[in-house]
Amino acid sequence: MKKRSSIEKLVDSKDLPKVVGLKEELALRWGGRTMVVPSPLDVFYLMAQVPKSRVTSIGEIRKAIARKYNADIACPLTTEIFATISAQASEENTELDHLPKIPFWRTLKGDGE
Repeated sequence: MKKRSSIEKLVDSKDLPKVVGLKEELALRWGGRTMVVPSPLDVFYLMAQVPKSRVTSIGEIRKAIARKYNADIACPLTTEIFATISAQASEENTELDHLPKIPFWRTLKGDGE
């Protein structure tokens, strides 16, 4: 079986985004009753909007996605995974893929990495 490219992963949104209700234990842990699991392209296009000489974080992207879908939080795991896929897809990108190159280096992890 051929390994899928990052661009293929980026554009394959499956059934995402999806807003889910959190059980009480998880709601207390994450600080919200609803969580949105974003699509890969949600993360990609937010990363694309970071202006020159500015940076953002995965946390800020999560907040923007949660606001967009009227959820309390955005999934931290999938958001970070999709940020990595977005960066890799931008590196793989060719003019035939019809996606913009994004300044992925302007998106930092929570620890500043």
